[in-house]
Amino acid sequence: MVPGFLLGALAAATLAASGAVAEAGGWALAGLAITALAAGLTAASLVDLTAINGPMSGYAHVNATRGAWAARFTGVLGVAGRIVAAGALAAFAGPAVLPSAPRVVSVVIVVLAGALVIARVRPPAWALHVVIVTVGLVVATCLLIVPVVPGGATVDVAGADDWRGTAAAAGVLFLGLAGVERVSGGGMGRALGAVACGVAVVGVVVFALFRQLGGPRMAVSPAPLRDALAAADGAALTPLLVVGVAALAVLAIRPLLADAARVVDEMPELPSRAAVAVVAAAALAALLLPPAFAVTLAVTLLLAYYAMVNSAARLLVRSERSSWVRSGCCGLALCVVLSVNVSVPALLVGVGVLAIGGIACWASSHRHIE
Repeated sequence: MVPGFLLGALAAATLAASGAVAEAGGWALAGLAITALAAGLTAASLVDLTAINGPMSGYAHVNATRGAWAARFTGVLGVAGRIVAAGALAAFAGPAVLPSAPRVVSVVIVVLAGALVIARVRPPAWALHVVIVTVGLVVATCLLIVPVVPGGATVDVAGADDWRGTAAAAGVLFLGLAGVERVSGGGMGRALGAVACGVAVVGVVVFALFRQLGGPRMAVSPAPLRDALAAADGAALTPLLVVGVAALAVLAIRPLLADAARVVDEMPELPSRAAVAVVAAAALAALLLPPAFAVTLAVTLLLAYYAMVNSAARLLVRSERSSWVRSGCCGLALCVVLSVNVSVPALLVGVGVLAIGGIACWASSHRHIE
């Protein structure tokens, strides 16, 4: 599970981190420390819950601890957040793979990832190797080649160094650590180690891209990897970049779709075997939502989802926790703070998604009773 978790971190850093830089410029790296704290506390909560309830989804943990209604809201947030996140990553991958038809590429990427989920086929090992080589070469090029334009940002433009955007940047970068429950079954050390590795991956990639492009250019770049490679005189590596980004997107989106389909199957209010519907919804998100807004909406929903998971861990007594740290309370507070600070439009849409999902679950449960 750890390689899959790190792939998610790598995908968010290479494809969608420009949104974080747009909010805070160089302060995005400071926001990463807040992201690490939120993910670490959530991982600790999930480890404690797993030790009591066994390995299960966040929805199932909340259902076992807080009851059906809290679980329904958790399920809606988790499913919607992962669907939008899958669409967002695909939307950011499109311009890097084929700038002339990015939306078409985005939909194809989602469909390929969905086909792997539906067919229950594991991706070939060479795809991971291609991703590692591609991103490694791009990062090395960005770090070793002196940037033509200084990386510093001017004031009052997107990408300028602005500490007021640190919380929003921390929320956006949380997308890279949103698969934290996938590493919660191996104990506290393994989970926190995976989070630390994910933070390191995000930090190195974001720093390399920021160094080569600078804040303002990275903030408005639809394809930071491609633009950073061109800025570093590495255009000859573009064919490898195209293959690597496509493979990275498929590998990172696959677990998002699989987790969303799993929660849908676990929720009695929703139709079972809904993997096809999940893939279709993610494809629509990639096709219709602006990439930057899709990222902010995804992290708003996922942070609220993990706030609910932390609220379940908050009910654990001291003897059921693995440390003296009240990870549930602290993780709940931090996830809520980050969620409401990412974007006001995303927050409003997220509230609407939660309301519509809650009403749909209520109507479905009453229909089953009748």
